[in-house]
Amino acid sequence: MALKQLADADHDFDRSVAGLTEDQIRRIGRNTSLPLYPAHYWTHLCDEQYVSFIGGAENFERDLFSFCIRVGATALPGVNLNVSDGAVVPAGEYRYVDAMNGASIDKINNLFHKDFTLFGYRILGHRGYGRG
Repeated sequence: MALKQLADADHDFDRSVAGLTEDQIRRIGRNTSLPLYPAHYWTHLCDEQYVSFIGGAENFERDLFSFCIRVGATALPGVNLNVSDGAVVPAGEYRYVDAMNGASIDKINNLFHKDFTLFGYRILGHRGYGRG
């Protein structure tokens, strides 16, 4: 998020999300102040996948290994696995959803709906999730 926008929200996630506008997310081009775009901007054209491999941050080590095998590169050993507290989030679950309020969940669902659909992520209704 733009630093000023985050500071204006007193570094509160829900207030920051509330201040996001659709044009900030959908704007395409260089020199934007918000480096947050739907992932499909780089992987799809007219809803058709145009890249041969898409990995996920939530499965980074596994997906990097798969990518290395695919391109014939030697996979590096997982020295620093991407798990900070030792807890593994079950597949299909979201680590920080309980820290968000319902309005943030709804807005994220709306702004990134196409990513959720194209990449197979579960779209959450905010009832029963998040704060408030």
